Amino acid sequence: MDWYMRFNIMRERPLINRYKDNFAGIIVDAHVLESFAGATSRFLSTVKKPFIIDPVTYKFSTYNSLQLFSNKRWYPKLFTKFYDGIIEIKELNEDEDENEFLSERPAIRIEPEHFEDEKILKNYVNKVLSYQRTRVSEESGDLKIFEDLPQSTPLILIPPYDIIMKSINDEWLTMNVEFVKKAIQLKNKDEKIFPVIAIYKDLIHRDDFINNLVTKYNIDGVDGYFVWVSDFKETREDQNYLSNYFDFFRKLKSNNKPIINFYGGYMSMVASSTNILDGFSSAIGYGEYRNPFTEGGPAPEQYYLDLFHTNVPKDEVNSLLTITNHPRCNCEKCQIEDLEEIELMDSLEHLLLTKIKELQFLNSHNINQIKQELQNIIQTMEHVDEDHNLITHYRHISRWLEVLNNLDIKR
Repeated sequence: MDWYMRFNIMRERPLINRYKDNFAGIIVDAHVLESFAGATSRFLSTVKKPFIIDPVTYKFSTYNSLQLFSNKRWYPKLFTKFYDGIIEIKELNEDEDENEFLSERPAIRIEPEHFEDEKILKNYVNKVLSYQRTRVSEESGDLKIFEDLPQSTPLILIPPYDIIMKSINDEWLTMNVEFVKKAIQLKNKDEKIFPVIAIYKDLIHRDDFINNLVTKYNIDGVDGYFVWVSDFKETREDQNYLSNYFDFFRKLKSNNKPIINFYGGYMSMVASSTNILDGFSSAIGYGEYRNPFTEGGPAPEQYYLDLFHTNVPKDEVNSLLTITNHPRCNCEKCQIEDLEEIELMDSLEHLLLTKIKELQFLNSHNINQIKQELQNIIQTMEHVDEDHNLITHYRHISRWLEVLNNLDIKR
């Protein structure tokens, strides 16, 4: 399976560089790139891993995008790069103070009618693709090491996706498909186009919508898909959500294209190991799900407990290990007397090392062995937690097992 690491914060650079051989590539959001253009570009140009730029165009068209994002310093920069010539934008003059310019931000939300003209639509798609092709190399400038890169352009190009669809009648669906078709016309030889299919999680229950979606995205020239079921947290969702989550992937798989889950955790790893998915992406300690209608944030102070395949609060890790008699992690970062005192970056490195072990386990075991491992966790907790005082930490394991038992997986 392919694991794409999401890069969001500068402090993550040493960890990504140290464990880069375990990643298929690095995904960076365009707003992160604009916020730290020089540092991010230098990092991508020296780490020597394939990279992908997520244009995050939805940030300009969600219903509350102005309230959420228009006060960010990256907002007018990206807005200008994507919508100059499409939306009237105040330009920054050479003699104008940048702070004054940034205070006069574009106060408009992007709507489908902005792209009704064919020339405007083509111009927009071309701007978004060109940004991905050139932004890193432009910012890297004359770095000699950049010439040694296996590639100086993104591994995959992403067409604009200007909304996370919340309704079966969402008018953006037709427009997003048109963006994909135009991107295919504009792509260069050897470039790959992976559209982002982004939907709100309740829509996975609508077979009519999902079937229509799969048909609409069965487009000649598409090389694969990124899928984003928004606000879908694999440890939180019930069996019905989880079952329909897998059904969505399997239906899309009928288009015979690779599928990468844009935000996924352990169940996405299981789906990738059984060929329901071809890969997943996440950040270090977060990014296993994303709600587009809220602002993001840094990794919380947690500890990844392999017994439950998820994070637990740091102040509970010692008691959980004692109660379950689960072996303490033997990685270098966990060799301290009290795990509650583990530093944030050490806990994140522990998480990476644990996830690498999980990937190795999933790649070397069949589905029956994977299900047996989950069953063993349940039996352990039934024995040590008869009163279910700790069930909030592991309730998801039973749900996962039930869903996997109902799936027809050959591997």
